[in-house]
Amino acid sequence: MNHIPPFAMLSLLDDNILRFSNFPPEAVDWVIEAATVGWPRLTATRQDQKTIVFHANVWSPSGAAETIYSRRMMLHILRCLQSHGYYLFQGIDITGDSVGKDVLLFEQREPTTTRMMAISVNANCLLRLIGAPDEVVAITKACLDYHFTPKGVLLSPKVVQGTTEFQLDGCPWESDHSSRSTHGRLMIAHLFAQLSACGWRLYGSIKQTGNQTGGDYTRRNPTKDTFYFTNVADALFAAPLSTASP
Repeated sequence: MNHIPPFAMLSLLDDNILRFSNFPPEAVDWVIEAATVGWPRLTATRQDQKTIVFHANVWSPSGAAETIYSRRMMLHILRCLQSHGYYLFQGIDITGDSVGKDVLLFEQREPTTTRMMAISVNANCLLRLIGAPDEVVAITKACLDYHFTPKGVLLSPKVVQGTTEFQLDGCPWESDHSSRSTHGRLMIAHLFAQLSACGWRLYGSIKQTGNQTGGDYTRRNPTKDTFYFTNVADALFAAPLSTASP
């Protein structure tokens, strides 16, 4: 059998720990630098060659600002690793725990740099565009106005911590079988199709925070994935590096 090395892996642990597997030792320094760019005034400690301890609850953020910073931090980490040739293969949840986070698997390809952005759905009615260019904001607004029913956008989009936030009517992220949740799912399908047609490819879907505890709050506000996109017009995805032995 040919020897095929395992994927590189990032494990999101507790509230503030990031653990590396099958990365080179210098990857820890790459990621610390990227994370502190994405989250202003964030500090981090390199615990050993495989572990970063962040001095903030990056995997259980509190409030709108920290929630946005957490996604922006991940955006910078993904872009940084891509520039060093590590591409997200898949985020997987192997715990089944309500407070568990995804394990991120990476495959090696030729390094490249592309534009990236994130879409975050929060609470029961918020949609946030993080790092999105103006044309994506316009596409999203038009898609919401045209496809989202019964009442569309509840309030005009606003900018929160440099992120465009839409507040939607009808709690479309409720995890039930009502018409409002159906409208939310259909709207996401329309939006992602529009973005794909404009060159924005879904790069990965990541559950990076666990449910916040608190009785009924947890039931009403379960953790949802954050969607990370890359622009395929910037650079073609590189071919995987040849690693198999003859």
